[in-house]
Amino acid sequence: MPRRHRLTPEKGLKHAPWRFTATDEAVLTRLTQYRYLKSVTLQKLTGRPIATVNYSLRKLFDRRLIDKPHRQVEGFNHLNAPDIYEINARGRRWLAEDVPEVTTLSRTHSEGPPKHFAHSVGICDALAEIELEVTAAGNEFIPAETILANVTVPNPLKMSCTIEHTFPNGKHERLETFIIPDGVCGIRQAGGKSELIFLEVERCNPVRPLTLGRASMLRKTLCYEDIRSTGLTKRLGKKDFSVRYFHIL
Repeated sequence: MPRRHRLTPEKGLKHAPWRFTATDEAVLTRLTQYRYLKSVTLQKLTGRPIATVNYSLRKLFDRRLIDKPHRQVEGFNHLNAPDIYEINARGRRWLAEDVPEVTTLSRTHSEGPPKHFAHSVGICDALAEIELEVTAAGNEFIPAETILANVTVPNPLKMSCTIEHTFPNGKHERLETFIIPDGVCGIRQAGGKSELIFLEVERCNPVRPLTLGRASMLRKTLCYEDIRSTGLTKRLGKKDFSVRYFHIL
């Protein structure tokens, strides 16, 4: 019997009879919220046994309700790493209700992966870790779509800023620029106090650049310091915020 390919659905099962379970719905809901999730992360987010989640993923994949982006083989060892899944248009139609999305990764142009696939997966991983951390502490995780729901400013996450810095060699630079966070979420504590969080996922940008003209940890830090001083995040409902940096290899 030939061995099935890990990234290829089983033939003949797309329209085969099957039972749609609560685990199936939970998996589709989480993938709708995040776009990309690893199997182990889905198990944590759904709170169900790993064997149950893996069975659901295989079933949904064979019936073409979710995909395994082929781009994952470029930067991940798919022979021993958890598979990465993504919901498709067919899978979203199985959900009876809309769910607030956690990521701001665009789905408007195509069903295919974005240009920077590994970076996008890193964003989803980081936001999932934040949600798990928040809920484990007994607090409420607020997804991006909920935060942006009542904002009337066009493209509210594109925040203009003016930054300055003097480098060790004495060169001073001033730059008019903007920053768009990789992710945004919130925390509502049991007492009602809420916190706004911006996420930055770093892969290859330098920490100490020689100029403000290129993306770097320094430039992002200066941008957020300027945004804090100008109170620009008031349009998101909170003046104060924190920034979390995640580094992926």
